[in-house]
Amino acid sequence: MKQRLINYMRASFPALAIRTAEEARCMEVILAAVKDLGRNVFAWTAASGLRQLHEGNKWAGYRLAGDGQIEGADMPGEAAKLTVAAMTEEGKPDYGVLVFCDLHSWMGSLDPITERNIKDLLRVAPTRGATIIFLSPEFRPPASWEKSVTVLDFELPTRAELDAILTTTESNVAKSGGKFQALANGEREDMLRAASGLTAPEAENAFSLAVIEGWAEKRLNAKTVYREKAAAVKRSGLMEIAEPDPRGLDAIGGLDNLKAWIMQRKAAYSNKAREYGLPSPKGVVLAGVPGSGKTLAARCVGTVLNVPTIRLDIGALFAGIVGESEARTRAALALAEAVAPCVLFCDELEKGLAGSRGGGELDSGVGRRVLGTILSWLQDHKKDVFLFATANQVWQLPPELLRAGRVDALFYLSLPKDKERREIFKIHLEKRGRNVKKFDLDELAAASLDFTGSECEAAVVSAMYAAFDEGKEITTKYVVAACKATVPLARTMPDDIHKLEEWGAKHARPASSETITKGDQFRRLVGGE
Repeated sequence: MKQRLINYMRASFPALAIRTAEEARCMEVILAAVKDLGRNVFAWTAASGLRQLHEGNKWAGYRLAGDGQIEGADMPGEAAKLTVAAMTEEGKPDYGVLVFCDLHSWMGSLDPITERNIKDLLRVAPTRGATIIFLSPEFRPPASWEKSVTVLDFELPTRAELDAILTTTESNVAKSGGKFQALANGEREDMLRAASGLTAPEAENAFSLAVIEGWAEKRLNAKTVYREKAAAVKRSGLMEIAEPDPRGLDAIGGLDNLKAWIMQRKAAYSNKAREYGLPSPKGVVLAGVPGSGKTLAARCVGTVLNVPTIRLDIGALFAGIVGESEARTRAALALAEAVAPCVLFCDELEKGLAGSRGGGELDSGVGRRVLGTILSWLQDHKKDVFLFATANQVWQLPPELLRAGRVDALFYLSLPKDKERREIFKIHLEKRGRNVKKFDLDELAAASLDFTGSECEAAVVSAMYAAFDEGKEITTKYVVAACKATVPLARTMPDDIHKLEEWGAKHARPASSETITKGDQFRRLVGGE
């Protein structure tokens, strides 16, 4: 970022807008760039007005009131007008930099005079070799001068920067007399990976908290940092870190094709794969019957890949202010890249992008613009972010989202077959501490014809309630009775399930190698012989 700023200043760009929540760290980079160029730098804030930050000759016409403060420049319009006058008073370029720190709070209500003064400043600045920098978490300028500003995103700390923060924390602990165990290479990597995606202050706080919580054992634990990152991601209001299933793919019954495909992609994150030239996997879309295990698979894949799973609610990206939905989308995707490597989980994707296939009449084109942002990111992003999206009515998704190059595969999860239902019952009985050998899994599979995986689990839970009410232990009889009392979704809405199964058979990879005669199944679902 420092070198980019130097290049923009040398090229006499009139204005830059740096979007960041780390004002202090970004200002350090700006001051370092200005120092290398030997230029003056001034900053305006709502509290302090206009002040000189970097030692050097003040712009001609500025009147210093003491402690570097410039007289008569408390308001942004006054600062802009005074700067224009100061820069044009003498005939030589001044090569100065002016940083506006709080202007984003004023953008929505700029009066015409202030807007004009800033527009004049942007016009004059490049003729005097000066650069104006707007520093704020967001940037939405008036249309009259938005084309004069180049927008940059200030990236979150790199691994090297996080390592430096961790080193400083360890040094401070040693100075205070805390004799902590030195972090081994693997432990240090875990700490840095847990901190990826945090701002510098957040990382400092997380490392310090790890010190406090590990003081008794004299050991730093990455779990503390990971917990703080989960809180920081949730605090963004855009995403949250999903709780992984520690069992991994063992928590899923059946779906052997999908499992094998995921295990192949796991190897792509190794150094050996990088040396081989293997690219990082883009992601996968799972379509299928509700309750077939799509969401469960998302909680398990992060465990398999040993990376966090971040859940993105597409609907939460949409906002009422023009341009805010697209900005929130960019912010969410940038956060996912900062946390990388990670799994980006988007549940029921077709509902979140419901307005993206129309002509924009219902939402003024916001859905299509959000989709466009997501598509561009899927095509171009370089970080290890694995998209894991689910959909029920996948034909409602825009076709451009599913093409090769944006996702790696489209799998269909159909109703589980007999063998798969046996596995599902086994998993849920073991999960609840029961000895599976005491149950007739074949009988349970036969009693649960046309059940989804979630309906099999619900039958086990229902059977436990019944057995507990009678003061007995759950047996095969109770589970069979629960199955008989359940009307599965496949029989409640046979036409819809028929359509899903028919679409999946024609347009997607089967998630399971287990097969069934489609015609027989469809006739049974719709009540035929």
